[in-house]
Amino acid sequence: MKEINSIELLPKETRIRFNEKTRKHLFKDKDRLMQTLKLHRNTVNSWIRGEYNPSLEQLTKFGIDVKPLWKHIEMINLEGGKKKFLIPEHLPLDKLSWLLGILDGDGLVEKNHRIGLANQDTKLIKDFIEICQEIFGIKHEVFSIQVQYDKEIYIDISKVLDIDEKQIKFYKMPPESYRHNKPVIRTIVNSRILYSIMENFRNFMEIEVNKDAKKFSMYVKGMMDSDGSFSRNNIYLTQKQNKLNRSKMAIVKKILDSLNISNNGIKGPNNKNMIYIYLNNSKENLIKYNNFIGFNSTHKNEKLSTLLS
Repeated sequence: MKEINSIELLPKETRIRFNEKTRKHLFKDKDRLMQTLKLHRNTVNSWIRGEYNPSLEQLTKFGIDVKPLWKHIEMINLEGGKKKFLIPEHLPLDKLSWLLGILDGDGLVEKNHRIGLANQDTKLIKDFIEICQEIFGIKHEVFSIQVQYDKEIYIDISKVLDIDEKQIKFYKMPPESYRHNKPVIRTIVNSRILYSIMENFRNFMEIEVNKDAKKFSMYVKGMMDSDGSFSRNNIYLTQKQNKLNRSKMAIVKKILDSLNISNNGIKGPNNKNMIYIYLNNSKENLIKYNNFIGFNSTHKNEKLSTLLS
């Protein structure tokens, strides 16, 4: 399985609007709808007109299987959400896995459950934006960019990310706050439903990784892109010690083991309260890591290439 049906990941509160012909067919038995779901007749009529839409939970309770009806859906949103969009019927596991991995490393959760990414690598920020656009159909105007640096890089960032300059806000930072003399870029996706989809995908992955861990290999890439590091000839992943991060690292280890990529297991916490996984630094093992997982990060790819040369 290289894809997952989107219905599996939508929160039960998702509102779904079908096309007019489908609405009239599905909701023609008004009395049974009212009785089963305890609805007022006006509500049922508004469903038929498409003015107000049933939730996935209501449709399921009424016995409607949404999966075979996907091509008849006009839009989805969350109750109270202003963003209305339509995601593909099937979502690719590799891109969902990378997205969850990078968010587990450098992700943000803003108010109203909007998700975002904070990173210094413009390549990773660009990949994050493009994947959100590609697999969720999220438009450019849904993103907001915050850059902690000075305005000399304003035009460069807007061009690299292909984002309207008006969507970028700058925050002046003191020189001692700069890391590696690069800007910290915060990218926020103004979409509550995306947050819910990614949380549901996490639950799905935690179950399925025990059956076939290899299909989630890009989760490791996302985690390594965000929190992977190099020390001499070693590649390692670190996380702050807590229950959630131990669970993330356990998934990483299962995936590495399924691909026969040698590692030292989950170690720590060390004196900085960090847990970590080191890859065996033999050339054969690093080649295997590069072939099966690798990096999206440009500078980490360069470091790995140096190790393999």
